[in-house]
Amino acid sequence: MYICEDGLVNYGSQQRDFPAIPLEKYTREHLEHEYHTQKSCAPRCTVSCVQQVTMLDNWRDPQTRPAFVPVQSLVKLPPSLEEI
Repeated sequence: MYICEDGLVNYGSQQRDFPAIPLEKYTREHLEHEYHTQKSCAPRCTVSCVQQVTMLDNWRDPQTRPAFVPVQSLVKLPPSLEEI
């Protein structure tokens, strides 16, 4: 989880605006829920520290809840560049 400069809890610096819960409203229930939730962005994350930390997931409880958001494209090109 990542806390952005606006004080919102997000999945990571590359996944801003989701779940985007203000830190002061983030509860233990949120932590429990995310502990068990698969992150659709994790396998494609390009941030090295995330890859290293997720290796620990091999030894913890399995993440059995499906991700909330479908996998989204990591790169969004302007319409003019998509045709190239």
